[in-house]
Order: sequence, then C-alpha cells, then structure tokens
Amino acid sequence: MSERVPVEPVSKTMYLGLYIGSIVLGGILIAIGLVSIIGGAVAADSGKFDAVTGVAIGVGVIFTILASSLFVLGYIVVMVLYYKMWKAIQDGYARTTPGKAVGFMFIPLFNIYWIFQALWGYSKDYNEYLRRHSIQAKPLCEGLFLTACILPLAGGVPFLGGFAGIANLIISIILVNFICNSINALANSESEQVSPDTMAMPIQDS
Repeated sequence: MSERVPVEPVSKTMYLGLYIGSIVLGGILIAIGLVSIIGGAVAADSGKFDAVTGVAIGVGVIFTILASSLFVLGYIVVMVLYYKMWKAIQDGYARTTPGKAVGFMFIPLFNIYWIFQALWGYSKDYNEYLRRHSIQAKPLCEGLFLTACILPLAGGVPFLGGFAGIANLIISIILVNFICNSINALANSESEQVSPDTMAMPIQDS
C-alpha cells in the first residue's frame, strides 16, 4: 500500500466565511457602484453635470474597484483550498500535484479543460484514495463536482446564462463545504489511527 502524507485540518468556518462574505459584499458593492455610475452618466448626458454628479460617478468607480477586489479575494480563497485538497491526497497515485492543480488554472483557454481535471478529477481521485487506504469516510459526489465544471461554461448560453450563474454560485458554496469536509476527514482518520508501538502492553503477573 502506498504511503499516506500528513494532512493538516482546515477551518471550514474561515473558508466559507471568506468565500461567502467576498461574494455577498462584493455583489452589494458592485450593485451600488453601477447604480451610482449609471445615475451620474444619465445626469451628465442630460446636461446636469455638477459636483454631486461627479462625486456619484467617483463613488461608483471606487465601489466597483472594491467589489472587484473582493471577487479576486474569493477566487484566491478557492485556489488556496484547491492546493490544500490536492496536497492531502498525494500518495503517488494522484493525477496531478498541488502546484499544477492551481497553476494550470491560470492558463487561458487551457483552464477550460483543466478545471475538469482539477475539480472533477479531485472527487474521483479522493474516492480512490479512500478505497486505497481503507479510510472510513464519506466519499465525494462526483456528479456534483462535474456539474460545477460544466455550469461556468453554460454561463454564455443565451437565456440560460443567468440561471447557470445562480446555480454555479450555490454549488460553489456547497463545494467549498464538501472540500473542507474531505480534507478534515483525512486529517481525522490519521488522528484515529493507533500505532502498534504506542499500544499499551498487557500487564503480566510476576
């Protein structure tokens, strides 16, 4: 049997909080920003451009930049989690390394293919890892991970883009939860193992 690597548990509360918080707050800020910019632009086109209109547009731009920064933060959180989840199953059989899993996601066009390897592939390799090491943990739903890879591609389909975007957001949050659970399951399985060298020896009568 291949050797398992030490796995450090992750804080599900932290990752979920950062991811959901960045999306929700970013969405609020970008909505306010766009309203301010559009309102200021409409006022300017109607010939009512003044200091207030300028401030409205400026505030809108600032809010939009802040929202973009929060969305970037959410993406970084996911990439860090991708790195940790692949690191947790490195026993010589994983299809990729943590560095490649994350790094290849930044290659334009290629990342459309790679997301299937990095995300759907993880669910398959994780389940194989459980079987290979006889770990009593809940396997990941491979279909859900596959769906999470397909939905972003459906975002460009007319009439379906909006629904796909909402569905993708919901599933992304669910996946962050599942990924954290999968990493922690491996960490917990290590702590439950009892080494033969540390087992208490039976007391013999003299």
